[in-house]
Amino acid sequence: MQDLLTIIFCTTVILSIIAVIWLEYDYYKVKVSAVSSVPWMRRAVHDVLQKELIANGVKPKVIYELGSGWGPLVMDAAKLFPAARVIGVEFSFLAAHFSRFRAFLFDRKNVEIRRNDFFKENLGDADLIIFYMLEVILERLSPKMIAELPKGAIIVSNTFTIKGWEPVAVHEVMKKPIPLKVYVYKVPDSLPKEA
Repeated sequence: MQDLLTIIFCTTVILSIIAVIWLEYDYYKVKVSAVSSVPWMRRAVHDVLQKELIANGVKPKVIYELGSGWGPLVMDAAKLFPAARVIGVEFSFLAAHFSRFRAFLFDRKNVEIRRNDFFKENLGDADLIIFYMLEVILERLSPKMIAELPKGAIIVSNTFTIKGWEPVAVHEVMKKPIPLKVYVYKVPDSLPKEA
């Protein structure tokens, strides 16, 4: 019995290491850092979607989560907006397939997970975009959003600002130990003046 437990433990450790290396390699290929959101920030984004959008009668038809990872926000958006098509865009093979399995498991028929580089994804049909990305990545993504997003599109950014953009709303999640906020942008109101 002791030998079996040792084998199971060692196999789990080895598979975990392989999974981490695989994920990091996937992110290295697209030159994007993997950043994982914490549960209370995902909850804050959920609350903003509920209070800011649903309460104001916003009914997006197409929602994107860029860098959707393992899919928790995609699942939340699909539940909050059951009439919307919710598209998670994730480059990592493991995370994208896990998200697909999760959507199947929770019977989220309005969820589509695309294994793609979000820089190559056409965002022209987006009514709502959600993401949790470092500012350096958002700076690279900004010209694409300016060029492709339709008028009226809403962007919800977890924690990080989009350089040069003016948020239409800022929701403070917590002040200490680190101030955390959720930023809401709207096209064209939030666009940089030179855009």
